[in-house]
Amino acid sequence: MNIKLINKYKKTNMTNEEKYTGEAKGETTQINYFLYNKTSGKWGDYLKEENSIIPNDDDILWINVTGLYETNKIKKLCEKFEIDQLTIEDIYHTNQRNKIEIHDNYSFIVLKLINKKEEIYTYEQFSVIYKDNLIITFNETENKNHETIKNQIEENKKKIKEKKSDYLMYAILDKIIDDYFIINNELTEKLEKIDESVNMDPDQQDLIKIKSTKQEVIYFKKNIMTLKETLMFNKDDFFKRLNKENKEYYRDLFDHVYQLYESADILNETLTNLTEIYFSAISYKMNEIMKVLTIISTIFIPLSFLAGLYGMNFKNMPELEWNFGYPLLIIIMLLIVLIMLLIFKKKKWL
Repeated sequence: MNIKLINKYKKTNMTNEEKYTGEAKGETTQINYFLYNKTSGKWGDYLKEENSIIPNDDDILWINVTGLYETNKIKKLCEKFEIDQLTIEDIYHTNQRNKIEIHDNYSFIVLKLINKKEEIYTYEQFSVIYKDNLIITFNETENKNHETIKNQIEENKKKIKEKKSDYLMYAILDKIIDDYFIINNELTEKLEKIDESVNMDPDQQDLIKIKSTKQEVIYFKKNIMTLKETLMFNKDDFFKRLNKENKEYYRDLFDHVYQLYESADILNETLTNLTEIYFSAISYKMNEIMKVLTIISTIFIPLSFLAGLYGMNFKNMPELEWNFGYPLLIIIMLLIVLIMLLIFKKKKWL
C-alpha cells in the first residue's frame, strides 16, 4: 500500500499571500451551506444568495467549502464573518501543522484528514472555524464524511439538530478521527501478515513491505502526535468555548486521539521488531545453509583423501592388485560417511 501526501511539509513561497499552496489545483471552489434548527433544515449554494446568510439564535449554519484554489471566494466568505487575515491565509496555505487557535470571537482548528483511493492514502489539510452558532469547514477535495453527517442531520440521527453548533463540530471531527482508526486497523493487519511471512519463510519482498509500511506508519504517527500535542496544549482554552453539555463528547474525542497515539507507538515498535526479526531470520536461514554446506564439505574431506591417495597409481600399491580392492574402498567410504553422520547427529549439528 502506498501513501501519497497532498501536503508536503515544506517552506512555501510567501511572496504571493493569496495563492493556494496545495496540489489539488484547478478545482472550482464550491461553497455550500446547510441552515438548520430543531425542526427544519436545507442545503443550498451560498454563492447564489444575494445577501449574507446570518443565522438566527435558534438556527445553526454549517458552511462547507470544497476546493481552495479560488482564494478570492474564500477571502470574501471569511470577511463576511470577521475572520482574521492570518487565519484566512492559513486556510489555503496547506503546509500548516495540526493546531488550534483561540481568537477573540472564534476558534480555528487545522488538522490532516485521510482520503483513500484504491490502495493509496492521501493526507489533506482540513480547517474548521467555530463561531457561536456558525461552523465553516474547508476541504482541499470532496469529503464524503460531510455527506454522511448531512444525512444524519436530515434524518435527525444522533440528535444533532437538538444540540448546539459545537456538537456539530464534534461530529465532524469524530468522523475524521474514525478514519484514523480505520487506517490504524489496516496497518495492524498488514503488519500481522508481514510478521507471519517473516516467521514462515522470509524473503526480499518482506523487507520491501516492511520499508513501505514504515513510511506509512511514520506519516500516520506524525499527524497523530502533532494532533495530540495540539489538544493537550490548548485543551483548557478550547473547553471554555464549548457548551457544558457537550464537553463530555470532546473529552471522549481527545481520549480517542490519545488511544491512536499509543496505537501508533505500538505500530512503530512492531515495525522495529519486525525489522530485527527479519534480519535475524535471514541470518539464521543463511547459517542453516552454511551449516549444511559445511557438513557436506566435511564429509567429503576424508573421501577426497582416499580417492586422491589411490588415484596416484604408484606401482608398489598392493591394494590396486586386489580383486576386492575397489568394493572394499567404497565400503570404507560409506562407513566413514555413516560414522560422521552419527557423530553430527549426536552433537545435534543436524
